[in-house]
Amino acid sequence: MAPSTVSFTLPALRMTLRISPVCRRITPSTSSPSLVRCCEYCGRLGGETGTIKNAKKAVPVKYTVDCSKPAGDSIFDTAAFEKYVHDRVKVDGRTNNLGSTVSIVRNGASLTITAAPGTVAKRYVKYLTKKYLKKTIVSEWLRVVAVSKTGYELRYRSLNIDDDAAEEDDE
Repeated sequence: MAPSTVSFTLPALRMTLRISPVCRRITPSTSSPSLVRCCEYCGRLGGETGTIKNAKKAVPVKYTVDCSKPAGDSIFDTAAFEKYVHDRVKVDGRTNNLGSTVSIVRNGASLTITAAPGTVAKRYVKYLTKKYLKKTIVSEWLRVVAVSKTGYELRYRSLNIDDDAAEEDDE
């Protein structure tokens, strides 16, 4: 059951105002007792009961981590990375709580994390990837780069080997 709205009448203005329980905006109240939208400003769901005809369905978000370059050079183990992410992902503040909201699938040398909106953020996927790189001691050679709105790629860091060799020759 949705939280109820608070409405009050102002005799001087000859109108009834309501305070939205969701966003706490004060808006003129509608004549219908069952409110479908919270207010015209935020459009969040609120009120008591009702159905929405043009509501959007929650589309799951797919995040990908492309590990093809380091996996092709046998530096990176994609299966171990999949297990690490599966064991470490937190849903509702708890690990091993994936349920039907989050699924992790390995496609060759890339990892796809499909999640319900709001359960796993793209930044969290990058955090877990960087943490795994640090754990396996390859973070010195690899970095995580965003390649699209929902994807990351593991790339090699540019190492200045020529500068190090020149300094050793000078000594």
